[in-house]
Amino acid sequence: MRINRANFSSALALTGVFFVATAHSEEPAALPEKIVAARTAYLEAATANQQPKTANPMSEATDNKPVAQAELAKAVRKWGRFEIIEEVSNADLVLVVVEWEDHHRWGNTIVCRDQLFVFDGGSLPSEKSTPLWKGDPKKWGKFGGCSGAGEPVKEFSKLVDKAAKASR
Repeated sequence: MRINRANFSSALALTGVFFVATAHSEEPAALPEKIVAARTAYLEAATANQQPKTANPMSEATDNKPVAQAELAKAVRKWGRFEIIEEVSNADLVLVVVEWEDHHRWGNTIVCRDQLFVFDGGSLPSEKSTPLWKGDPKKWGKFGGCSGAGEPVKEFSKLVDKAAKASR
């Protein structure tokens, strides 16, 4: 039996494409059970001068951002999964949205960026706290003004709802 070189080369190329495609199609890491089981959340919004460089934004966040806080609360209420509570000590989770502005080289704001961090409840996160989950800092933003804090909640809600459905 003779092997056709063109067919053999095509088969090898397709095999390589298959292996490359499967190597890069990563599923997001499973959410911690603490997030899936949570029923209450304390909400916090802060601003930063730039995208947080560390895994924990608390060392870089400067002050409370009322507009982002309102957008965060609105999105969490619309989702309906968590009861928003006012006392952090009674919260299962702490959701912190950090907002910063990307600037044009002439100093004008191009887009506001919003990244969501989810921490274990019971106390406010400190600089030493490790987030249970954090959103994609490049994915969300609102052009022409602030705040787009509700968008990261949509990203988070899809993952939580999918994990809760899988655990049933």
